[in-house]
Amino acid sequence: MTLTREKLLALKPTVSKIEVIGWGDVFVKPLTELQRSKRVAAMFDENTQKSDDAKLKYRVHMLIDQLCDESGNNLFTEGDSKELLSLEGLKLDSLIEAVTDWNESYAGQKNEQGE
Repeated sequence: MTLTREKLLALKPTVSKIEVIGWGDVFVKPLTELQRSKRVAAMFDENTQKSDDAKLKYRVHMLIDQLCDESGNNLFTEGDSKELLSLEGLKLDSLIEAVTDWNESYAGQKNEQGE
């Protein structure tokens, strides 16, 4: 197999439907390279230490970046951060755990496929 421009550019994020206890059907998608790069860049302060802000918002950023509708449109934006952070954490746990599990499963599938 040889890498071509067309093969690489055809790797668009795909939307998956997962069932989440207490929430029903939820649509998720993987991070784009731009989203991932922005989050990684924001993780560190000027002394290359992990930013407290990034640690505090990690779970909410996962929801903002990955929860979407059936067409792949994000359900939340950065503007929703404050409101999401004010929600009861225990009620979000099953949702966050499901997205985390999906990420691990998705990464494993891609590694097995060589993508």
